[in-house]
Amino acid sequence: MDCKLVGPETLCFCTHRFKQHKTDFETIPQQRPIDLPCQVTGCQCRAYLFVPLNGTQPVRCRCKHFADQHSPAPGFTCNACKLHYYT
Repeated sequence: MDCKLVGPETLCFCTHRFKQHKTDFETIPQQRPIDLPCQVTGCQCRAYLFVPLNGTQPVRCRCKHFADQHSPAPGFTCNACKLHYYT
C-alpha cells in the first residue's frame, strides 16, 4: 500500500474536508488515536476518517457503494443497502 499525505483539502468519510475538523487543542489529548470531530453544524462525524482513493476515484465499500452513500455516524450504515461499517 502507498502512503498518502492528508492535507487541509483532503476529504473525510463525512464528505467534509480535513480543515473542517477540530485540530487545535489547548493540551494534547492522552487517548489514542486522537479523535478529530467535524465542526460543521449538524454533522454526526466524531473523528476524521480518510477515504482511500484509487487514483482519483474513491474506493468502494464491500457492499459496492461509495463512502458518501454511508452515514458518517458510528456504525457507518449504508443508506442504500443498510449494511454496517464501511470496509
